Amino acid sequence: MKVSCKIIRDLLPLYAEDIASKDTCLMVEKHMESCPSCRKELEEMKTKTVENLPMDRDARPLKKLKHTLFKNKLKTIAFTVLLTLLVTITAITIANLTTPNYIPYSKDVVNISENHDGTIAAEFSKEVTGYDLQRYLAEDQSGFTVHITAWNTFWSRNIVQSAPQRIVLNPEGEKVSAVYYYQTDGSSDVLIYGKNQVPDGGITTLPRLVLGYYLILALILFILFTLLLLIFYRSKRARYWLVRIAALPASYIIGHLLIRGSISSTYHAARDFIAILAIVVPLYIVFLLALALIDYYRRKTGKA
Repeated sequence: MKVSCKIIRDLLPLYAEDIASKDTCLMVEKHMESCPSCRKELEEMKTKTVENLPMDRDARPLKKLKHTLFKNKLKTIAFTVLLTLLVTITAITIANLTTPNYIPYSKDVVNISENHDGTIAAEFSKEVTGYDLQRYLAEDQSGFTVHITAWNTFWSRNIVQSAPQRIVLNPEGEKVSAVYYYQTDGSSDVLIYGKNQVPDGGITTLPRLVLGYYLILALILFILFTLLLLIFYRSKRARYWLVRIAALPASYIIGHLLIRGSISSTYHAARDFIAILAIVVPLYIVFLLALALIDYYRRKTGKA
């Protein structure tokens, strides 16, 4: 079937833009082999430039699009910040609810008993949420010295009461020379089983100071990166990275103050360190999001 020039010219815009189907392209090319008029029409169509098209000077649609994108980005950042703050507040609340309240020794708190098989058991009352146990080889090599303490939390005292706990101090049948209950107020440990290993004086279990070392390290790093920031402030790239690096030790300092306050010593270093990290991570994320929002605003307003 012979195709008229009128049909071909309707198809030429699609052919010129290379968006026509393969069969349509073959049909157009076959027609132009014998039709100079359509070939000329195609050449003229290709030589036309966008300069001949009327320019749309109305920038309102573009501005509206930019405004919509900016609002959407603000909503995303705000949602992320709120979610991170919620996680931070939750972590602080959980840390406070589960902060150990060390219990002074009394016979009602823990009872030591010796079983028929030679094992020594410690039975804690229901007011005890958790306990700490440390074993040391006695100085005279006569057996092991065990130091224990117990605590409860706001959660266990007021919300969910824990069940009594029992633990065997020498599951392998090792000899236990003495069992001490250590206080957390600086007073001497209380001998609750066996023979006193220091007859002429008391034994005192000291709190761990590792969190204090971490705090000092964080302070040193924060001061160091702050000084570097002041020195290289004119360098945009250096300023960008130094601000973000200095924010990390700063977040740790804030986390330590929220969990331990000005006190660095602790009888439960691992738990307190995890609680501090639970504050540091979301706090650092919030800081990075705030910096990203400030940078985006400066680029948008041309103040960068």
